[in-house]
Amino acid sequence: MRRLLVLLAVLIAVGAGILILLGRGRVRERDVQPRPFAAAGEATLQTLRLYFADPAGGGLVREDRSAVMPVSLTERLTTCIRELADGSHAGNLPVLPPHPGLARAFVDPWGLAYLDFDVAVVASPGDREEWLLVASIVRTVCENFSEVREVRFMVGGQVVTSLGGYIDLEEPLGPEDFPLLPAEGFGDRGRP
Repeated sequence: MRRLLVLLAVLIAVGAGILILLGRGRVRERDVQPRPFAAAGEATLQTLRLYFADPAGGGLVREDRSAVMPVSLTERLTTCIRELADGSHAGNLPVLPPHPGLARAFVDPWGLAYLDFDVAVVASPGDREEWLLVASIVRTVCENFSEVREVRFMVGGQVVTSLGGYIDLEEPLGPEDFPLLPAEGFGDRGRP
């Protein structure tokens, strides 16, 4: 029994020595410097990739724009949709009404963004307009926020299956569902 206790004490001492030696290369908390570009709680300047309708009628075109982005993800999503609703600065066609009425936005732990709009977004007159609206929002949100994999549309607090009857919104949508140039027939997420 005594030998076992001596052996256990030696193993503990050796283990403690190894931990001390391995810990020498670690950065201590007081050595860490804060990031210089933004203090905690400050907004930052971010380049957004926004998608608008191509004036030539082909599909979507990307337009980069700098915007001051708040700290919280919900506020950043709202700011991004507001920038999209402000329209193009390069002569591309708008896809959202000027005041789309984004009531709330949130992202679940699996990267699914829920965007809750008011009824103004539902008023898309045809299949092309609905495809452009949905594709623009999905591509813009997914490409600007690494936390977001897919988008789910809501209107008035309820998940919707379509905005105007043309695009199937029953499942969450990702950017891969919307190529920049849609296939013939804009319905069924832009696929023939």
